Amino acid sequence: MLNTKVFILVILFQFNYNLSTNSHKVKNKIMANIKSAIKRIKVTKRNTLENKLYSSNVKTFTKKYLASLDDYKENPNPANLAIVTQNLSLTFSKIDKATKKNILHKNTAARKKSALTKAFSFVKTVN
Repeated sequence: MLNTKVFILVILFQFNYNLSTNSHKVKNKIMANIKSAIKRIKVTKRNTLENKLYSSNVKTFTKKYLASLDDYKENPNPANLAIVTQNLSLTFSKIDKATKKNILHKNTAARKKSALTKAFSFVKTVN
């Protein structure tokens, strides 16, 4: 009985050691054996990349819009106002596309759009 416990502990130690030393190799391998499971893993990876693209675009265009809003806040003129409104419409477009693809929930999209509009109206009333 004692020998089997020691043997099991040795095996578990070796298994943990192999996982920790080869962790960078395991990430790139597909662990599934069934064909449909392998396909699902590939599809999931592809969809994850596509979803990241949409959410990244939302973040990028939001940052661009907020930067242009700061520029308008410092220097309010019609040219900067046109840039702000253009960036706002592009950001709304990206948010709507992400919502259409179910990357963002419709309430999350509405909240983001509302916050962006509120920031714009606040800066516009101050200037």
